[in-house]
Amino acid sequence: MPLKERFDITLKMIALIRIMMKDINIVAATALQAIDPVGREKAVKIGANIVMPNITPGNIATAINFTIINHVQMIVPKIARAALRRESALQMPK
Repeated sequence: MPLKERFDITLKMIALIRIMMKDINIVAATALQAIDPVGREKAVKIGANIVMPNITPGNIATAINFTIINHVQMIVPKIARAALRRESALQMPK
């Protein structure tokens, strides 16, 4: 399903939940802003009543994301190799 369609469904779900449950808190998460530059604002207009702030400065967020990606690229192959070693060690001889 295309990202735009998923975003639209999310907004419809927020609106529907607001109609059904008037007294609950519904969050306009930063993930909505990742999909649409004004995604959080659209969610608030449609029924969300809590806004998750995005307070990380852009240059730091980029550095953090880069660091996380680098660590994942280094760690995941090590985990995969260890898992393969464990699996081959557990196999019964034929």
